[in-house]
Amino acid sequence: MDTDKFEVAIIGAGITGITLALGLLSRGIPVRVYERARDFHEIGAGIGFTPNAEWAMKVVDPRIHAAFKRVATPNASDWFQWVDAFNETGTDPRETEE
Repeated sequence: MDTDKFEVAIIGAGITGITLALGLLSRGIPVRVYERARDFHEIGAGIGFTPNAEWAMKVVDPRIHAAFKRVATPNASDWFQWVDAFNETGTDPRETEE
């Protein structure tokens, strides 16, 4: 068995699968992505990313996080913030004026 040649199989071409594929490819690691859907299209769902998910994007490839920030729409209300008690500006909401 030739252990010098390998290809990583990624099951699912969702956000996580494609991010992983881009990160591995940028490091010269060959990948093959398997996806059940025949095509890609909007599904009309809103999703949220935790600070850890954003950190992971930066670790995999800072360009992925930069692309995410260009198209992301932050929540307009402090009621829709993460449990870390910070809003999209990184400030503590208790220290801001109403």
